[in-house]
Amino acid sequence: MTYQEKYDRNLATIKAAANHEKVDYVPVVSMGQTWAIAYAGETADTTFTSMEKEFEVYAKHLLDIDFDATSLFGMNRPLPMYDSLGYSAFFFSKDGITIQHQDNKIINEDEIEEYTQNPLKFIRNKGLYRRYPALRQDFPADIEALGNALQLMMAHGAKNQAIPGFLRDNVGVPCICGDLMEPALDRYIGYRNFQNGMSDLRRHPNEVLAALEATYPLVAPTPMPKEDFPWAFFPVVTATYLSRKMFEKFFWPTAKRALEGVIQTGGKVLIAMEGNWNRFYDHLKELPKGSVIAVLESDDMIQAKKDIGDVVALAGGMPVQLLREGTRQENIDYVKHIIDECGREGIMMTQSQGLLSPGDVNVDNLRATVDFIHEYTC
Repeated sequence: MTYQEKYDRNLATIKAAANHEKVDYVPVVSMGQTWAIAYAGETADTTFTSMEKEFEVYAKHLLDIDFDATSLFGMNRPLPMYDSLGYSAFFFSKDGITIQHQDNKIINEDEIEEYTQNPLKFIRNKGLYRRYPALRQDFPADIEALGNALQLMMAHGAKNQAIPGFLRDNVGVPCICGDLMEPALDRYIGYRNFQNGMSDLRRHPNEVLAALEATYPLVAPTPMPKEDFPWAFFPVVTATYLSRKMFEKFFWPTAKRALEGVIQTGGKVLIAMEGNWNRFYDHLKELPKGSVIAVLESDDMIQAKKDIGDVVALAGGMPVQLLREGTRQENIDYVKHIIDECGREGIMMTQSQGLLSPGDVNVDNLRATVDFIHEYTC
């Protein structure tokens, strides 16, 4: 089988799983992120030297382990652009592999109303200068920094455009995540930083609601026809910290609007559900069947299948802790139980969270579990 033939087979299977259709086998999706660098025996410094090197590094685990798809491929954020502007919300830890995130505040408490009145004006006149030190330099240095950042952003876009073809021709594995989306609440919290933003929900609820409506146009999907693959990628951080009442008040109205904006134009959305979402399941059932794929981190996949599996396709079932610390047989027994209880329609197996660090999983367990899923479900 050629890589192109393998790619077409895997793509058809992944699409069928998302559509709750019968599949020839339960597909397994890699959640390898910066862990893929360690697997290849590299570091960030040796990986991100060229597009060709980055692709080679991230392809290695996909060629060695029989995954049917990957959630991401390569670095999905333009880190060189951020670095050129003097600040990156993302950075590599001391191991030179694990990517981490750091907070940064660009809206002060007494500026929420000013931001709400005109978010773009606020970001242009204050926010950019607070976040990116290179833009604080005197003209023309700031113009030079901005021009350099634009070039790096364009290079990042060109790399992303090259990924599907590379995977089809050289790996045989599709990447399931397409356009990156962000909930309005997550964006607002990011502008205020996590501690301040979450406190705002109780201290300034009306101001936050107004700010979220003002923020929504910044994160709303573009009103263009969407393909049903790859799926829009909707990672969510804030929801897991919310009560049901706060979820309904601050998160769901704008989030649902964004999800429907993709769905109504023919697309599907993959929601990365950090933490536990079982208290919100009934809201997910408001969306059309086959329009959403939910990646479960802490939720019980068997219970989720019973509660929302008739509407939402589910991804999960491979706990990272068990892959790291359990035996080969414990991992095989676990996924067998998941498949036996959930059936083989509307599910795909993934690790419970993105793999970031060298020791996140025992590779022998991961490979054995992937092979077993294919053998058991074919």
